[in-house]
Amino acid sequence: MLRSESGLAALLSCAVCLSCAVLLSCASEGAPLARSDAAVAVASASAPSLLHDATALGQALALATGPLPKPIRALSLRVYPDRVLLQVQDPQQPSTVNQYRVRAGDVHGPIAVELGGPGQLKDNLFPLSYADLSVIPSLVQQAERQAALPQGKTLAVSLARNLPASMDIRFQIDVASPRGRRVIDARKDGKILGVRLSP
Repeated sequence: MLRSESGLAALLSCAVCLSCAVLLSCASEGAPLARSDAAVAVASASAPSLLHDATALGQALALATGPLPKPIRALSLRVYPDRVLLQVQDPQQPSTVNQYRVRAGDVHGPIAVELGGPGQLKDNLFPLSYADLSVIPSLVQQAERQAALPQGKTLAVSLARNLPASMDIRFQIDVASPRGRRVIDARKDGKILGVRLSP
């Protein structure tokens, strides 16, 4: 059944409130990994960047998603040079979102995410398989070129619904340099849509 424009606007407004609350809850990633901090630091320094190396990224994503029941309904995916953070709905407890972190070959999770805000969880979730995650390394290269920042480097790539503007699933690439910061938006298939100043 089609919603009216005002009804859809209200839905998007509520949904983004939940999304923002969840992002704030990610500040703490939980207890330390099984390895010592020093060992993780050494492994991370010598490992290829997950943002640029397709093989390393594929292995990290496989570690994060492999044991999970399919289809995976995600709230967000965030890829950093040295780690992946994936938040997914618990199929056994649909009102619960669990976070998994992969770093230096270790998987940490599930960690329950504290949800807040008036939005509905179901409106923020999306099937992870709908996005082409294999495009991330090439997307990072394109984004760094289009950001046109001297010495610009990608800090992270995120994937989530494009709330409150739409229910589309979008990549956002955060590129920074000593001279500024840009956010590059892209469709779930990797096509770049535009460049904007980072808020």
